[in-house]
Amino acid sequence: MVALIDVNYEKLTLILLISIFALGGCVAPATSIFHYKTNDQITVNNEKLINKPFETVWDELVRELAKSFFVINNVSKESRLMNVSFSSAFPEKYIDCGISARTFTDSQGQQKYNYAVAEDSSYKVAGESQPPFSFVHNVQRKTNLEGRINVYVAPEGGNTLITVNARYVFTVVTSGHTSTHNLYGQVMGRDALPSSIYTQSFNTNELSKDSDGAVCFATGVLEKEILDVTNLN
Repeated sequence: MVALIDVNYEKLTLILLISIFALGGCVAPATSIFHYKTNDQITVNNEKLINKPFETVWDELVRELAKSFFVINNVSKESRLMNVSFSSAFPEKYIDCGISARTFTDSQGQQKYNYAVAEDSSYKVAGESQPPFSFVHNVQRKTNLEGRINVYVAPEGGNTLITVNARYVFTVVTSGHTSTHNLYGQVMGRDALPSSIYTQSFNTNELSKDSDGAVCFATGVLEKEILDVTNLN
């Protein structure tokens, strides 16, 4: 993407000192194309009016949240606030950060990589050529999502209003290796790519855009899981 959230290795050159290659037929260096597309932001419905009194709703929420994958950090009935934390190895379920489309072409043919930026992915990228060598970056991306949620529970007449606001922390870790090719397409060596970590944070119903144009927002799934954590009607 975008140099941060989806590391753009086209500009990364790794110069390796290696032995002179064997004779053979000369081939053109690899090439790659990258496109990023953001999706339309979703307005998250993060409130629910329950036709039950406050005391009943509060007790049910505490009980059911304690049995869920959420971790209860603080509960204050006096302030009507619960704070819970969460983590997921499948961020694409809870957030949308757009779509990446990559095309890698070398003497072996063409490979296409299309993936949601929020999910794990791997792909090849052509590095800059340094005659008589060219470089191919083999990239692995590992994504993770964690954060905290404030659940506000307030009496409203004889009913109870639940409001959910989440703070998302999206992390991408990239690693991999660079393969060095001679003018004849032969792999002459491999070296590890420098790993990198990128973090982007945003709230429910907030559009997060970094300096390179990467856009993230909540899908509303997490908020709905809180609101529906019990069979409250």
